Amino acid sequence: MNLWKRGTLLSAATIVCLTGLLFSAPQNQGKENPTIRLYNEGTVLLNQGKGEEALRKMREVLRRDPNFASAYNVIGLISLMKRDFTTAEENFLKVVSLQPNFTDTYNYLGILYRETGRNELARESFMRVVSAPDYPTKENGYFNLALLALSEKKEEEGLAFVEKAIGQNDNFAPAYNLRGRLLEVKGNLDGARSDYMKALRLVPENPSFHYDLALYHFHRKELTEAKLYFDKAATLGRSDAALVELCKEYLKKIDDERKTKDSVAP
Repeated sequence: MNLWKRGTLLSAATIVCLTGLLFSAPQNQGKENPTIRLYNEGTVLLNQGKGEEALRKMREVLRRDPNFASAYNVIGLISLMKRDFTTAEENFLKVVSLQPNFTDTYNYLGILYRETGRNELARESFMRVVSAPDYPTKENGYFNLALLALSEKKEEEGLAFVEKAIGQNDNFAPAYNLRGRLLEVKGNLDGARSDYMKALRLVPENPSFHYDLALYHFHRKELTEAKLYFDKAATLGRSDAALVELCKEYLKKIDDERKTKDSVAP
C-alpha cells in the first residue's frame, strides 16, 4: 500500500500537532508591557492563519527585545509551515540557546529534523519532549515518535507510542487517525476504520482525516465511499493546494475506473 503521499503533506499530520501548541503569552508581565502586547497580537494573528502579519509583529518584538525567545519560536514555526527549513532551524536553535528548557521548541525541532531526513536528531528531540517533567501536552511528543516510527516502517513501535499519546489524552484525534494508519498497514482493517471514524467524530472538520479515510476506502475498491471522503477533504482543505491536487487525482482515478466498468458491462 502506498502511504508515501500521506507523509509528504506537512500540513496534514504535522500541522495538526503544531496548531495544538499555539500560543499564549510567554510570561505574565502585564498587558501594559508594549513588547508583550505586540507578541500577543502576533500569536492571535497566527492562530487566525495570518502568518505574514504575525511575522511582522514578531520581527518588531525582536527589534525591541533581541532576547525574546518566544518570538523566535513563532518565526521558526511560521518558517516550518512554509517549508523554509533553514530559517526555521536557525530560529528554533536560537530559542533553545536562550531558554534550554523551552519544550515546545524541541517538538518543532523534531518535526523539522524528521522532514529533512535527520531521524536520529528527530527522535532525540521528541524524547526530550516526553521526558520533560510537568510538560502538559506530552501526547504531541508521543504522536510524533509514532509518526517517525511509521515512516521507518516500525509499526509495532509506532503503535506503542500512539497508545501512550492516547493515554495522555484520550480525546487526541490525531492519535486515533495515526493508529488507524498503523493498523491498516498491519492488515487490521476493522480496527483501522474504527480509529479513522473516531478521529472524525472528535474533529469532523479536519481535511486530512477525511483524506486518510478516503484512501482506506479507495484501497478497498469501495469507490462510492472513497469519492465521498475525497470530495469532503478537498472542500474542507481548499486552502491547501497540495491536498486538493491529490484529491483531484484520486477522484479522476475513481471516475476512470467507473467508466471502464460501464464500458465492459453487458
